[in-house]
Amino acid sequence: MRTRIGLAAAIAVVLLECLGSPEARAQAANTGAQAKARQPDVKRLEAQIKQFNRLLPRQARMLAEQPCGHRDCSVTIQMKEATVSIDGKDVKICVAVLPISLKFDQTSSGNPPKTITWTLSASTVGGVPVEFLEKGGITKIDDAKSQLNPDNSRTSTTKYGAKNMHNQTGEASYLPVIFRRLDAGPQACATADDPKIVNE
Repeated sequence: MRTRIGLAAAIAVVLLECLGSPEARAQAANTGAQAKARQPDVKRLEAQIKQFNRLLPRQARMLAEQPCGHRDCSVTIQMKEATVSIDGKDVKICVAVLPISLKFDQTSSGNPPKTITWTLSASTVGGVPVEFLEKGGITKIDDAKSQLNPDNSRTSTTKYGAKNMHNQTGEASYLPVIFRRLDAGPQACATADDPKIVNE
């Protein structure tokens, strides 16, 4: 997996290495390692989401379709904790409950893009901070008409945005990647199966 340490850290690495001092190189390496440590393993989070989704019934992870009309759309993701059985042990997991689809009407080639904003209902679950993945917190899965354009990074730990081009009818599916930082490591939040953006 490719990991980004951030522009500031990358510049620091280059400048310090140019100085040539072993202490400078050690400080640069430490800066990069700390930045990497803050970023969870995306593939591991996605695997957890699939595992947790299999353990929870669909109705525990999704809400009914949310009508957005032909305007910008704000979506509240309900955050909660649930207990599931894993290898014979009760395990508490995070659950992000959201509408199975967001429906936009009056789709037309002349429409301006619509802004979609997803907001977590709480900043903690079970007393542990919860957040969107910094980059890819809303990950596009399937979008044949190129209608859904998630932001490059989150607005805040509890908010993520995207643009719906809203100029062609059809559907786009996406995956919200939300997690909490437990002492044992990041734990992904179960969520709805293939939530969609629907342009009609």
